[in-house]
This record gives sequence, C-alpha cells and structure tokens, in this order.
Amino acid sequence: MIKPRPPLLDSLRRHTRADHHGLDDHPMLVRLVRPGLDLDDYAEKLRALHPAQQRLEELAAKTLHHLAMAYPFASRMGTLESDLARLGLSSPAAPGWRPEPPATLAELVGLLYVLEGSRLGARIIAKRIRASLGDGIPLSFFDSADGERVWSVFCDFAVTHCPMEQAELAIRAARQAFGDFLQHLDMPRVLDLSTID
Repeated sequence: MIKPRPPLLDSLRRHTRADHHGLDDHPMLVRLVRPGLDLDDYAEKLRALHPAQQRLEELAAKTLHHLAMAYPFASRMGTLESDLARLGLSSPAAPGWRPEPPATLAELVGLLYVLEGSRLGARIIAKRIRASLGDGIPLSFFDSADGERVWSVFCDFAVTHCPMEQAELAIRAARQAFGDFLQHLDMPRVLDLSTID
C-alpha cells in the first residue's frame, strides 16, 4: 500500500511544480539526460552546478547550526569536487550573489526541500550519463546521492518542524532556492576544457 504524502509535502510539490520544471528543463541541465552527451558537455554542466550547490548548502548548514537543529544534513560538495578533479577541472570560485538565509524553521524546510529533493532523481541522471559516456566517467555526485533514505529523513523532519499554517513560508523559501539555482545557471561563465582528455 502506498503511503499518502503528508499535506505539507503535497503543498510544497504543487506550489513549486513550475519552478522544478524550469530547473529540470534549463538548457544547462537538460543535456545531462539526453542521448549524445559528450565529455565536454558533462564537464561544463557539472561545473555549472557547483557554485549554486555550494551556496545553498552553506545556507542550510549555517541555519541548522544557528537554530540548533539536529537534522543530519550531509553535504554533496565533496563528491561534486571529486568528480571535477577527476575530470581535470578546478572548482569554480564561490558565487558573488548572496541569497538571504532562512530566518525560520519553515523557511529552512523549504530550502531543504530543494536540496534534499534534488537527490531523488540523481540515480536516474547517473544512469543516463553512464549510457552516453561509459562506466569510467566520474559520477559520484549523482551516483551516491542516497536519495530515498535522505528524502525519508527529510520528510519526517519537515512535518515535525513545519506546521501547515507555516506552509507558505516553506513554499516561498523553496521557490527562492529554485530561483537561486536558475539565477546562477543563467550567469555567463568561461570554462577551460583544454585539460580534459
């Protein structure tokens, strides 16, 4: 029997659907799951994810510390930077934009909704990248996301710490996080691919 989605998570999903699709369909990312991906494309897309992932993870970790919450947040930056290093690329500089940190638990839930939710499709993305580029490609950022387990922990945290009367705060923060990702992906960048074999 399928467990019903809690009302808070259902509301977050419904109200961020367009934002989610906007990120999934962004030209910088959509190539990851299309046939014919080449190594230069993969390197460019992986590097484009780094600054936004870094900034939003920093916000989540600092807010958890500030609010003294025991949520087991696990950064994915180590796997992302490892993949970049194996591709012969340095990590890009930290982004100049500074999103507002969550001020409440409900807003933190919205930010975590985006960060932890991104893990759910990671295995599918990894499978499609591997189909295009082969088994030897660095894929730890996508392949070791542990989506199902992390999502279950997040859902318990969300419904415990964000009552439905505060759902609007969580939705606003989630939409802001999606927007921050998109804002960074739209920034011009220069990528030196000369070191990639």
